[in-house]
Amino acid sequence: MFSQIFKGTGLKLKSEKLDIQPPKDLLLQLVSLQKASGFWQLDADLAAVFGKTKKEVKKSEPKSVNNEVWASILALIWLHGFKMDAKEEWELLTMKTATWIKAQNGNTDNQQEIAVVIGVLKKTVLEEKD
Repeated sequence: MFSQIFKGTGLKLKSEKLDIQPPKDLLLQLVSLQKASGFWQLDADLAAVFGKTKKEVKKSEPKSVNNEVWASILALIWLHGFKMDAKEEWELLTMKTATWIKAQNGNTDNQQEIAVVIGVLKKTVLEEKD
């Protein structure tokens, strides 16, 4: 189709695929990985946002916390640690995640561990508002 448009003009179309990657927006990647109910899954894509491999992230996971809870906690920590300048963009997203994590509290063996993490996150949020 396009070759006929340029026929007789001396212009030639190249069908080469350019391997140009746009800069990665890590915040956008993280947001796109969040599930509808508010959690993240611990996978290679999430680990890449953190600049780690899935194996590296998995090593730090407490045995008493499931993958989704741990991944969601790490996502919240990353947002608070690295994307405070864009807080208005992700603030509602984190409230959804915190609500999901609280709902999981009864589904884990170590409720106290999750409660401590939620407490730390709440304290961080409250300190930021002052």
